[in-house]
Amino acid sequence: MQNTADLFRFEPAEDESTDAQYVLIENENWTVQVSPYAGGYGVNEYGYDNPGDEGSLWMADHGIYRSKAKALDVCLTKARATA
Repeated sequence: MQNTADLFRFEPAEDESTDAQYVLIENENWTVQVSPYAGGYGVNEYGYDNPGDEGSLWMADHGIYRSKAKALDVCLTKARATA
């Protein structure tokens, strides 16, 4: 059985204004944001109502978890449930 962490790609923060994140490889609209100020890992989903139209971007927060493993598991479960 594959380790859940292997299903994500780590992306370091580009600068101090952004957070590092883990991107779900099978559906890159789902991420786990490393949130030091929030005290954990935030599960996020985003997409576009009209692909190609930056103005139609939407985001959904699916909670903050203290454990990285828990956040990765929640992200994977929710992403697969909506696929």
